[in-house]
Amino acid sequence: MTISSYTEWREEILEHFAKMFLDKTSTEVHVSPSGVFSLEISTYSGWKDSWNYSRGILRYVATGQVITDIIRNYGMFWFTWVVQQTGREFLLCGEDYQGYNVIEPALGTNIVTFPAEAFKGHGFCWAAVHPSPDGRTLAVEGCFWACPYELVFFDFSEPQRSPLPELHRVQDFESFGRWLNSDECSFTVGEGENITNSKWARFD
Repeated sequence: MTISSYTEWREEILEHFAKMFLDKTSTEVHVSPSGVFSLEISTYSGWKDSWNYSRGILRYVATGQVITDIIRNYGMFWFTWVVQQTGREFLLCGEDYQGYNVIEPALGTNIVTFPAEAFKGHGFCWAAVHPSPDGRTLAVEGCFWACPYELVFFDFSEPQRSPLPELHRVQDFESFGRWLNSDECSFTVGEGENITNSKWARFD
């Protein structure tokens, strides 16, 4: 991916967004674990046969000052807050449905990861993120467009890395369970009568 090509990609998305309309009943506000930041999420609709977009505005709770404004080219605005043992707090979301953003509100940094294959529609689409209790590992539910869901584990010990290193991938994924501790989590695999419980653990 080149900066110029992604810039052009985003310009087209923003041009499309400018013609859309806010669904005033869709707005939700989510406050960060620290209580310092808030994320206001809204859905926008366009014309017939056009899917919805969404928008997330990150602010300081105390002043209302905007930290960043995220226009997403899909109606479902996934997000998660991650707090590491150092106290660093992050917002994860995706301005593009085939990529992801790692935002550190206290510093105002916003790292966008968008793989080159996404220009052809072959990027992995994040749908839900489950951070480990220590904020060092991410369990990500997602899929390649129109393909079965997978569960992918990423190393988040260095949040500034882009792309984040992949640790493990579960392709026969059914549903996420929970983190049992900071290194081990449970989930189910299979389908129908063949659903079974499974676990994955990080060793390093």
